[in-house]
Amino acid sequence: MRIAHVIVAAGALLLSACLPGQVSDQSVGIASPVGPVGSGAVNLSAFTATVYPVVKARCAGCHSAAISPLFADSNPSRALNALTQNGKVNLDHPDQSRIVERLRRDFHNCWSNCNNNSSDMENAVIQWRALLDAAAAPTTPSTPAPPPSPPGTARKVTVSLLVPSITPQSSGTAAGDFTTMEWSLNNSSDTITPELPNAVFRVDIQEFDAYTFRLRNPRIVTTGTAIYVRDLRVAINGTIYASDNAYTTIAQRVPTGTSGTVLSANPMVMLFDDGRGRDSLALSFELLQAD
Repeated sequence: MRIAHVIVAAGALLLSACLPGQVSDQSVGIASPVGPVGSGAVNLSAFTATVYPVVKARCAGCHSAAISPLFADSNPSRALNALTQNGKVNLDHPDQSRIVERLRRDFHNCWSNCNNNSSDMENAVIQWRALLDAAAAPTTPSTPAPPPSPPGTARKVTVSLLVPSITPQSSGTAAGDFTTMEWSLNNSSDTITPELPNAVFRVDIQEFDAYTFRLRNPRIVTTGTAIYVRDLRVAINGTIYASDNAYTTIAQRVPTGTSGTVLSANPMVMLFDDGRGRDSLALSFELLQAD
């Protein structure tokens, strides 16, 4: 089960992290400037969707409670404060971020290949900055966004699909092939009403490491009508976990077309429950409607 995977993953991190003779980051005394971080709520949301899943999965063995700075704290707000206040991230120059340098230059507790791991971390910082820039940019939507759903409004949920047992493995690196999962948005067995004919949702998926899937390029292809989508969550075996939140900030109009519209440039890493070939995924939307 998922809890067991968390325990095993944490145990592996504890065994590999901060071995005798190694020094923790707190003793190095090198800090990178943070750069502009945006407003508190926007910055926390961007951090939670990008860097936080990586440090929580890879650094929690030491930096969740035992060793300062606690940038892998179970509380994302505390983790963000620890990371920024200790100068461990540089949003102006992501490659100069201390959390990147520790992997690329110091080879500090890499989980597989240090070059690949540092690139994953750097890409997460780049995505963090991109979300802040997007939030700061003026927007001129072609049509007004629908109002927030009233409290208690039922979410739109697709049917569950089994994760393919042939999901390509990446061994925890940025490389590796993905396979594509596809849901029809016109399925009489789901709760999407009214149904959206000639529309499908696709996402690429791979086995990221021994404990997690990685999803990327969530997208909608619609040839019948434009669609407005907001707040996408992915349920595994019928359960939505708070940590699987990379796509909750999605809020956009999807025009008609055969090439499809990618809803987010961010990947999402989510823990197994039972593993590929046994876990099923379903999609849950706050709003999914013809626009």
